Amino acid sequence: MGMSRRQVLGLGAGAAAVGATGVGVAIHERVLPGRHRIGYWLQLDGDPVPMPTDPPGQVEYATFSTAARPGVPEPWALSVPQGMSADGLPVIVVLHGYGDDHRFPFEELGFDRYQNRVIAEGAQPFAVATLDGGHSFWHERADGVDWARVVSDGLVPQLQEKGLDTSRLGLIGYSMGGYGALRLAAEELHGRVKAVGSMATAIYPDFERCPHPDAFDDERDYIENNLQDRLHKIKDLPVHLACGVNDFYIDINRWLAKQFDPEPQTLFVRGDHESDFWRRAAPVQMRFVADRL
Repeated sequence: MGMSRRQVLGLGAGAAAVGATGVGVAIHERVLPGRHRIGYWLQLDGDPVPMPTDPPGQVEYATFSTAARPGVPEPWALSVPQGMSADGLPVIVVLHGYGDDHRFPFEELGFDRYQNRVIAEGAQPFAVATLDGGHSFWHERADGVDWARVVSDGLVPQLQEKGLDTSRLGLIGYSMGGYGALRLAAEELHGRVKAVGSMATAIYPDFERCPHPDAFDDERDYIENNLQDRLHKIKDLPVHLACGVNDFYIDINRWLAKQFDPEPQTLFVRGDHESDFWRRAAPVQMRFVADRL
């Protein structure tokens, strides 16, 4: 059970000596352990962000087939702005986080509603597409399924068949999907992506510190697919990075921002690793990417 704010105030001798607030700051700066819980007490997780009430997009659900995963129907979804046709629209592909699916960005985060909002505020019209990625971390796995190719060789041709302009392609991802978006921009979709938005990019300094046991099959898989060794390939790509300051990925996302020259646009504000922050950052990154398609 998590600590209450009253319990935090009674942390003991250390709190009595320097004051509860001082202890809280020290913990959050990693001088003392317990950073994430104290971030809640310091209200660094941010305010709740409800589902947007903007008009929904025209969302269509379907499946496609791809040689990257033979014999498996791949679920995907496409949102077109209200009252518009897909013909000739640029498109933003949204890659979900660990364990979510193609429905989650629309049904739980409201990406189609944010789509209509940013268009109403002046962005050029664009479509939004999603697909399933399970726990894949959006790269080729030991079982032979190449999840990056499911996107580049499976989904993208489907978008072309719908009449969308895939020469004006953007990517947005959160957590696992943020890693996947940047990796795809550097590899399978290199040179084809106009801009990327990544929220709480799930990258790790080494294999031993990966929190998800199936993020990579083994250390060799990590070495072959880590993002750090690919950043030079996207040094000229417009990138927007977002992360909540109470998110366990905040330090490495700040490090990531410094690997670009010039540094990318960032949104490092109050928030945690959860849907409230994805909703906070979604319209910002959507406008950033749409304006560069």
